[in-house]
Amino acid sequence: MTSNCNCLTLNRMGIGILKENYDTPEDVDKYLVAVVAKVIDDRVFSEVQLQTWVDNYWKTDRAILVKKTSHEKNLFFFFCTSWEDRDNLMSMVSTSYKRALVIFKGWLMESNVMEMDFSESSLWVKVGLPTTECQPQMARRILDEWVEL
Repeated sequence: MTSNCNCLTLNRMGIGILKENYDTPEDVDKYLVAVVAKVIDDRVFSEVQLQTWVDNYWKTDRAILVKKTSHEKNLFFFFCTSWEDRDNLMSMVSTSYKRALVIFKGWLMESNVMEMDFSESSLWVKVGLPTTECQPQMARRILDEWVEL
């Protein structure tokens, strides 16, 4: 006997949940292509804010589903539905969202997100120099004053 009830399908095998358009393909387990992101900021961000950011501004191969973890206020799972998207996130290492630093780390199913270290990250800094000082030697001296390489 099968009956529908609030998007759930009941059958002899138990409860089946209808697939949504953001669900992963059957051949890809979403936890295998998951990335954990931490937003470093005093403000608290919601998964709706980050999901909107991903959907409207990112160029992705397939859908990426953003879910907030229950462990910490600014810790999120980015469930990728393609390896290409996961690899792109991992190669970015970090980015910014509304002037907050977002750090990406790969996640393995056996690992504990609370034990992940987000204390260090690389990031790009663009420095504009006046055209009269755009000599490589001068740029190096200026950057040596600002940045520890």
